[in-house]
Amino acid sequence: MQKPGYIGEFEYVDDHRFGKFVVELNGRLNKCGVINSRFDVGVKEIEGWISQLLPSRQF
Repeated sequence: MQKPGYIGEFEYVDDHRFGKFVVELNGRLNKCGVINSRFDVGVKEIEGWISQLLPSRQF
């Protein structure tokens, strides 16, 4: 998403628990949130869930 110009710089902040990403928004996105699955997903099943949950993969 950085190459087409939707976001600027980003950095990873280690809070000694899960960590966070701080993302600079350029104004081209209306809303940014987290997509969270309520199901246990294994490594082999990730691609299937990505295609079902994410609206577009054209980035």
